[in-house]
Amino acid sequence: MNSGTQSPAGGEAAVVGPVAAPNDVRASFVLWLTAVAAGVVETVIRVIYSLPAGPDSGGLLIRAVV
Repeated sequence: MNSGTQSPAGGEAAVVGPVAAPNDVRASFVLWLTAVAAGVVETVIRVIYSLPAGPDSGGLLIRAVV
């Protein structure tokens, strides 16, 4: 009964150490961080521009919740 897999003698898998994340996972993580950073920058700019004109609490409240 050969399953077609290559395993060490005794049939037990050898664990060497932590495995690095695939490139797709790394890329999606970097893109997610970029999107979050862009949202933070947008919120800071919106707060700065809304200070002299009065509070725009509706837009800021939505951003704070998100």
